[in-house]
Order: sequence, then C-alpha cells, then structure tokens
Amino acid sequence: MENILTGFSHLNLRLYKPAVSLRPYIKNYWFVSVPDNATLKTEYLPCDTGCGITFSFNSRLIMGDRAISQGCLISGPNTTSIPLQLGDQIDAIGIRFHPGMAYPFFQEPLNEFIAPIEPTHRIQQRLELNRIYDTLASNSSTPARITQLDRWLLLLLERSVGVSSELNKALDWLDRQTQQPITSLSEQINLSQRQLERLFKQWVGISPKHYSRLLRVNHARATLRNGSGDISLSDAALNAGYFDQAHFNREFKQVVGLTPGQYLKCLEQPARY
Repeated sequence: MENILTGFSHLNLRLYKPAVSLRPYIKNYWFVSVPDNATLKTEYLPCDTGCGITFSFNSRLIMGDRAISQGCLISGPNTTSIPLQLGDQIDAIGIRFHPGMAYPFFQEPLNEFIAPIEPTHRIQQRLELNRIYDTLASNSSTPARITQLDRWLLLLLERSVGVSSELNKALDWLDRQTQQPITSLSEQINLSQRQLERLFKQWVGISPKHYSRLLRVNHARATLRNGSGDISLSDAALNAGYFDQAHFNREFKQVVGLTPGQYLKCLEQPARY
C-alpha cells in the first residue's frame, strides 16, 4: 500500500507498508527519488522514537552530522528533529521500526544508536547489510525493492529474539496514559524502577521518562498540525498533559527545535516538519 506525502512532493517521498507479519515491528518503508538539478532544502526527520536503516544509492546525503554517498546508516531513536540534507539526484530507501522493535533484529542495546552512525562490523554481519544493499542497488523497480526488503527482513525475523512482554505492556500503557505520572508505570507492569530503566535502555534506547516526554510533545505537535489553526497553544498543551505553559514551551522546543508558536507559523508554509 503506497502513501505519498503531499507536503514532500518535491522529494517524491512515498511510504509503503511491509509484509503483514513484519508490521508489528516495522512502521513503513520510505522511498525518496529526486531528479538531477532539483532545488532542495534541508528537511527534518520527525522524532518518532523509532530506529531506522537508510540506504543511499546515488548522491550525497547528510543525516544529522553523518554523511553518506553510497552505503548505509543506522539511526537510533530520534529524540529531536534531525536535519536531513540532500544532494542531487537522490535515490534512497529507509526502514522505520516501531519504538523498541529494532532490537530483535539488531540484538544490540539501542542506547548505543542514539545518533545516526555507520553500522559496526558486527551489525553489518548480523544483518547482512552489504548483501541487501547490493541487491537493492541492482534493481530500481519499487515493487521489486519492496519484495526484496520483505524477504530479507522476514529471514532476519526467523533468527530474531522474541519481544519482551513487559516491554509491550509498558509501551501500550505509555501510549494510552499520556497524562498519568510515569512513576505509576513500574507498578503497572510489576517491574522495579531499575529493571524498567534497563529494559527501556536496551530495547528502546532511552529511558521511560524520556520516551513519555516525547510522546507528549508529539501529541501536542499532532494536535497543532491537525487543528487547522482552530486550537490555541494553551489547549494543545492541556490536551498533551501539560499544566504549565512555560514547561510545555521548553520541552516542545527541545524536541522540535521550534517553540509551539514558531511551529504554528511554519504550518502556514509548505510542510518541513
């Protein structure tokens, strides 16, 4: 199923769902293809807390402070809006994992992948990244590339570790309880605070408190983005569980890079966030 993001039509950015059995782990595949001599600006990747793998086949691509011309980058849980600078004649593919769901494939603590990095030799071998890169590079057909990604990831899934049931419970509770105190989580899933912190650092890459804060900011951002100018900043803050406007402004800017007011002004222009 294809989803073309109209705000990014200049990038020909398309999102595709993976095979059904991969969907609990993978949010989507994204494809970008830009012709030569196109006018491009810096884009910003959302802080969705999910990890990713990016393959670049043509021109120079800079994600955060990491440059890639031809090859692969591993990105950990995005905790801020990471700048993405694109060169000419881009041909790139990305995989976005749901929060915590890259660990069964990587089998490495996710707190080691906070910033985009080149894959270590161990990750290269475990994921067979050189082989899948060459396979994807040899065929420019989008349906063929989706099939290749599905086959590769399904094979890795057969060798992956099972998802922690405590993690699933914790993520589900946090997704539903944006206004509940984070201190309640340990009791809900019957883990000590230390066990919970260790679980999140390994699987998600950040602490439960940090993850909860990102959920709240993203909830507020979605409220502003979908409000069509009809919602006030104070209402957006309250809906996301903030009762202090200054606290809301501070955390929103830390994550998004803009104050809520600046973000609203950006929404009146072609989307970049």
